Amino acid sequence: MQFHPTLLTLHGRCYGLITEAIRGSGAILVDENNHRIMANVPKKDLAPRDVVARHLQAWQRQGHDLFLDISAIPNFTDRFPGVTENLDNHHVPFQTTKRIPIQPGAHFMMGGVATDLSAQTSLPHLFAVGEVACNGVHGANRLASNSLLDCLVSAKKAAEKIMTITPTETFKNTALPNSRVDPFLPTMTTLQDKAWQYLGVVRTRTGLKTFLRWLDQFDYPSPVPTQLTSTQFAIANLCLCAEKIAKAAQAAPKSLGANYIEESVVPDQAG
Repeated sequence: MQFHPTLLTLHGRCYGLITEAIRGSGAILVDENNHRIMANVPKKDLAPRDVVARHLQAWQRQGHDLFLDISAIPNFTDRFPGVTENLDNHHVPFQTTKRIPIQPGAHFMMGGVATDLSAQTSLPHLFAVGEVACNGVHGANRLASNSLLDCLVSAKKAAEKIMTITPTETFKNTALPNSRVDPFLPTMTTLQDKAWQYLGVVRTRTGLKTFLRWLDQFDYPSPVPTQLTSTQFAIANLCLCAEKIAKAAQAAPKSLGANYIEESVVPDQAG
């Protein structure tokens, strides 16, 4: 998972992405006291996403509010009409304060399903395209908008490959009768809270073990779709994804780009 440093945040909830192009145009990250958060970090506000996200979270955990100061950007509303619309829709007085309230948050999956250059996975007839695919194009921390170009190229390659496949088998529906069961699963909110606590911007090996022990109590590994409600099935799938993320983080030999395991205290620059 990749964590994005700047999500619009109001009253503890996030309302969409605030593009990094704004920092590229001169915005800086500050706290409620106008202290420049990234001042002592290499590349400052233009550091890689994972670095900025970690420093922002460290600052936030010390009780600070986080803002994107846009006062150095002329004609902001003309240059960023999409962001402006989102801010206006949520009644953020950014044109007066010149600040956008932000915090780090989960962004996207950044490559996990191994494919070849035709987007074919190891499972016949299953193709993966876009940020879900690990095809060798991206490094540990992809550059912004590379995913769009990759998606266009890989989708074309996948389509060309699919057109050469001759159907040889008809799959039958072998699902069990539609008898409902009531599996033991966490609520969506509880799962999200636990995942953010243990699988978030900064992880620890102790935290990963704690999360997997907590997850082990639930009935999610082999659900039968026809026996679950759509919500239960979604939660079971998310539990499975969370397990895979935690185990992959445990197996990672070192932190690269997205996954960051705290072996010691992260410098927070707040002192």
